[in-house]
Amino acid sequence: MTGSGSTRGSGGGIRRRYHFHTPGVLYILVILFIAIGALNSQNNLLFTALGLAIGGLVVSGVLSGGALLGVRMERALPGGSVHVGEKVRVRYRLRNLNRLVPAFGLNVMEVEPGESSGSGSIQRPRAFVPFVPAKGEVESEALVEARRRGVVQLDEVRAWSTFPFGLAKKSIAIAQPARIVVYPVSLPVRRGVLERLTARSLSGVGAALQPGMGEELYGIREYSEGDNPRMIAWRRSARTGQLLVRQNTTPSPRKLWIVLRLEPSGDRLAAETAVAMASSLVGVCASEGAAVGLCVPGVGNSIGRESDGSDVGTNRGIVVPPRVSARSIRGMLELLAELNVAVADPVEFPSAAIRGGANVVIHAGEVDRGFGSARSVHIGWRDVERWLTPGEGLERAKKRLAASVAEPPAAPSRGWRPWAVNSGGKQA
Repeated sequence: MTGSGSTRGSGGGIRRRYHFHTPGVLYILVILFIAIGALNSQNNLLFTALGLAIGGLVVSGVLSGGALLGVRMERALPGGSVHVGEKVRVRYRLRNLNRLVPAFGLNVMEVEPGESSGSGSIQRPRAFVPFVPAKGEVESEALVEARRRGVVQLDEVRAWSTFPFGLAKKSIAIAQPARIVVYPVSLPVRRGVLERLTARSLSGVGAALQPGMGEELYGIREYSEGDNPRMIAWRRSARTGQLLVRQNTTPSPRKLWIVLRLEPSGDRLAAETAVAMASSLVGVCASEGAAVGLCVPGVGNSIGRESDGSDVGTNRGIVVPPRVSARSIRGMLELLAELNVAVADPVEFPSAAIRGGANVVIHAGEVDRGFGSARSVHIGWRDVERWLTPGEGLERAKKRLAASVAEPPAAPSRGWRPWAVNSGGKQA
């Protein structure tokens, strides 16, 4: 799931193993003591106890180990976008292929990958399945909260059990790679913001040079059956003696550049607020029919991948030309989700990259009106609320922004963890 769509892991390689388990190790030590005592004393009761103890260990390993052999797992991620502060239900479907042996006491968890994508790793979702009948199927879920923006790479799903006596720990891991993109905090942008941002842009320019249903004249052509009578050019028709109709151009969508100006060593809250504002404007303006472009000067190759054929990660920074396609908008939101604000160093306004349309500059530091063009609209991170709708949605967004920067990032070797598990699973 990329914050959009539903992802189901397809079962790949299956790994089964036994684990060193503290109760099991202690139990083995007790068996050794009993064995030593039985050998030294030649006491029949001790030999009987030794046999029972060894039998319990064997039964503990064989029963649950045999049950796990037939267990298969599938992960399902819900569709729709995921923003910081929102919760996601990660569902697990467990099937037992055994004809006779049920599975008991299964703990389901994500195996933490060795390397995390973007700027963080995950805090593993967990679920518990008390019973999976033979030839049966059970669903369980983990409620997960997105704490910080970024990309979460899911690798393997592992189910383990210590049934029946808690002495032997057995597990089965199935490779099901998937990714979850956590978008920045969603801000409640006011209605009509697109008109305010594009008010300074040139109007009447940019109609597509192809016939369509716009308002500007493309040309005159002969009348065809089914044409709207209102489009007939009566004067031209009277002069030529045949019916002619007006053909208009295809209307061109309003073009808006969103420029994100980051500070190389600025305040984390300021940076996250600016990124959240840029992300929210991308979504809102695109939903109103605008062709939205994104420019983040000075980030270099911090992302290092292309999106929809766009010019990404050049020496100018990130530059995504304005488009109206859902794929391009999703690509811009993913770029903002993965953006490393610590490496940004904008030197100058990328006027060569931004041609045509309106542009809004979102400042993560103090507003510098020299960073922009004559038609630029400037939004400082402290002035963001003027562009937002007051109410519960705004207060909730402010709390989520504060929470996303409240905890310091973890050590670089481990990355930060965008997920926190709030509850276990439930049997379907």
